[in-house]
Amino acid sequence: MVAAARGLDHCYALRGFDGRSLFKAASVRCPENGAQLDCFTTAPGLQLYTANWLEGTPRLKDGKTALNHRAFCLEAQSFPASPNFLAFPNTILRPGETWRRKTVYKLRVE
Repeated sequence: MVAAARGLDHCYALRGFDGRSLFKAASVRCPENGAQLDCFTTAPGLQLYTANWLEGTPRLKDGKTALNHRAFCLEAQSFPASPNFLAFPNTILRPGETWRRKTVYKLRVE
């Protein structure tokens, strides 16, 4: 339903997830300036959002307004509705338990 969402807003299941090891979930590269963003995480999912609803707001520092699809977001996370599906990695935290998750973003320019 990309048309209904006006872009992407999807959670992708990550291969290699074991809940403990930090692994590379995504790599995005801009061919125009050589900038590359790598995302490493211990999370089972990665949400990709493509700035679908920014048109006209918010005001940017230079006084211009934001435009749709001129930015994106990579959010390491659990799967939406995961408590409702036994096949999904567990997200229930019981009293006395500790929840830990780690995400590292590395930005470089070549």
